[in-house]
Amino acid sequence: GVNATLDDRHMWLTPHNPGATATVSITFPAPITIGVIRLWNYSKTPTRGVKNFALLLDGALIFQGVMRAAPPREQLVSAMGDRPADFVQSVIFTDNQAIIDAEAEHIYNQEELDDEMVIMDNGTVLAGKRANME
Repeated sequence: GVNATLDDRHMWLTPHNPGATATVSITFPAPITIGVIRLWNYSKTPTRGVKNFALLLDGALIFQGVMRAAPPREQLVSAMGDRPADFVQSVIFTDNQAIIDAEAEHIYNQEELDDEMVIMDNGTVLAGKRANME
């Protein structure tokens, strides 16, 4: 399929209903082993993508985290050339070192989000990356 794209023919967007949960279900015809799940956030308008998400398997929570936003459209377009920048996010369910190494640059965690977050009060930086630089 087409994943890292700006073409909305290869994306979907569900209506936002405050308080409601949007769900995507995948059913496999037989038991399978999953080592990694690769996800791309909505990129036509990156501010409209998913932020918090959870993965459930047979009704049991197996992962809960924060989804990396797609890069701003201008950044993607300038980096595209013949092929768009890949902004995949991987969730790993294996101890296979080859898979871990291959997906390492695609793992996103709360610490990275915290590094990007800046807390301000009346123009004064209280916490965040910029506070550490001052």
